[in-house]
Amino acid sequence: MWASYAAEKDKHTGACLKLRGVELDHRIENKFKDGYKVFRDSVEYNDDKFFNHLQWLLDVSQTINVLSQTVREHLFDHYQYYFLLKSEDWCTENEFRWLIHSEENHPEYISIEGILDEVILGQDFPKDDETTVKKLCSDLGISVGKLKWPNGIPQHRIISSL
Repeated sequence: MWASYAAEKDKHTGACLKLRGVELDHRIENKFKDGYKVFRDSVEYNDDKFFNHLQWLLDVSQTINVLSQTVREHLFDHYQYYFLLKSEDWCTENEFRWLIHSEENHPEYISIEGILDEVILGQDFPKDDETTVKKLCSDLGISVGKLKWPNGIPQHRIISSL
């Protein structure tokens, strides 16, 4: 996935965070239970649905005064199509998403303290930064892994564990 999103010179230089998903789900549910709408699900990879745009159409014949609520309701009714559907080209991502809706216009925060299991570094993660990440993770009791791609096959190994 890193290679798909990064610039040519930056492929495999990033890091991924491995979280305990069930615990993260409980944390999100508890924090956003009042005044929010929480959607969660795996992304579906389906070209037939993705390229069928019927669900993307929105009836805006309502008056402008209720347009915001009309759009909101449309997104609630069809959130899977807007946020949880991708082309089959991306099926190897095996992606899961949480969507938090609020009528407030400010960023939200969820602590990952205690549910971060591992930081996984890309094959070409900068060597100087790798030492720093290992030290920070060691101080926090978090393992560090590295992903290599021999012959185009991903191999994951722990490079610093506690």
